[in-house]
Amino acid sequence: MPVSRRVLGTLALSLASVVPVHARALAEHVRLAPATPGAVRFTVSVPAPVTTVIDAADGLTRLDLQGFTSEPATPGGPSMPVQVLTVAVPPLGDVRVRAAASEWQPLESLLLAPALQPPAEPEASPTYRRDLAAYGAQGESQVPGARLLGLGWMRNQRVARIAIEPLAYQPAARRGALARRIDVEVQVQPMGALGEPAEAVDPYESVYASTLVNYEQGVAWRRPSTPALARAARQMGIEPSAANGLISPPDTSVFVGRTWVRFAIDRAGFYAVNYSRLRNTGLFGNDSCAIDSLRLFTWPGFPVLPEANYCDTCDYREVAMGVIDARGDARFSDNNDTFYFFAQGSSGWADEFAPSRPDTTYINHPYESKNYYYLTIATDESPVGGTPRRITTRSVTPVGGATPVTTVSERVHLEQDLEFWPDASATSSTLFWEKWYWRSFTSGAFFNVSFDLPHADVAQPSRIRLRQWGLTDNFIINGCPTAITPPDH
Repeated sequence: MPVSRRVLGTLALSLASVVPVHARALAEHVRLAPATPGAVRFTVSVPAPVTTVIDAADGLTRLDLQGFTSEPATPGGPSMPVQVLTVAVPPLGDVRVRAAASEWQPLESLLLAPALQPPAEPEASPTYRRDLAAYGAQGESQVPGARLLGLGWMRNQRVARIAIEPLAYQPAARRGALARRIDVEVQVQPMGALGEPAEAVDPYESVYASTLVNYEQGVAWRRPSTPALARAARQMGIEPSAANGLISPPDTSVFVGRTWVRFAIDRAGFYAVNYSRLRNTGLFGNDSCAIDSLRLFTWPGFPVLPEANYCDTCDYREVAMGVIDARGDARFSDNNDTFYFFAQGSSGWADEFAPSRPDTTYINHPYESKNYYYLTIATDESPVGGTPRRITTRSVTPVGGATPVTTVSERVHLEQDLEFWPDASATSSTLFWEKWYWRSFTSGAFFNVSFDLPHADVAQPSRIRLRQWGLTDNFIINGCPTAITPPDH
């Protein structure tokens, strides 16, 4: 059978990887029981376990359950299977979770592997590093099977996040027991009719339907108008002000009830904005403000939002800015008054977003080409808590006869998305599923690319890193297309 090898190339001076995003759809092995006014009940049928020896020398084994992920309870500890389910709950009242695990399947001679740790050196390989204390622990012979992670809001639906944890594991004895059935009861506060929902047409309806275990039951628990919720709270003995706080941030929140100016940033660097650019925006309305009232916010760190975070604004942080006061009157009013700040784009070197990440990894954002920064004004009516963050200065005069640095390290990332190859999935890998590539070529072909490195010191050593994906696609045989095998990396 003739076979061709096709290499999909991305030229880079780093390995570009991003966190994959997985669909949050209701698992097929979750069966919902008839609803009651004060409880949500469902049964989880845990799939059969699949064990794979990943380190024969140490006897480390990975345990996989379809639809579950593996997470260590402690750093360096055994990776345990877990699945997080999202359950709709009423907008008011306490929520409790009870679970009963049954149909236990014993697992003997089982040394679960820890999570794969990134390499300490750029050229090294990831390793499995075990914490001796965690692997010497007695562990548990049985577990409840489910626990409440927390409560939150998905737009107009209050939700509970519940972790399904079917494995009881005893690391010191190297044995475990897997509950093949877990019955879960989510106890809630019974509520009568709440009135019309706050939004007659909810744009998140399809998200609720594909995410919630009890979508139909949750329809009656959608967030109503604030007056209706306040009435329901009074009937339950809850202060109306507390009820309002459950559905929206307080008025002093930096995220609601105020006007913003949004800056779209496509690459990292310092940016300066003067008053003449902003005076006619809705934020200023051709008026001035105190310089200390200028506040700037963005989402810090890794640019791809966490998959499990429903609140896109919960982790926004203030950005420090420097100010040039042209008149010296502490007012942002003159056309030459300027503030400046350092901003990052949506893509870039991983260690620039998070210092703990490798300096050879390039983050190529899969969904967005720009990062966003938001400017607002703090007023007496709408204050912003805390001290305004400002860029400070310090002396960098060399001391003690220090030798001035004449060269610095720099990195360049080169990549173009020109060819679409959707079948090159990152099977058995933590790499993002790339679908666009720079150039494809078969065995014996070559690829030339030219680029400039201004001010490069050619006397210094350099390093080049190339990422290639190998994809095997068989020819059509007797009119029938054959399968495509997973790629090599």
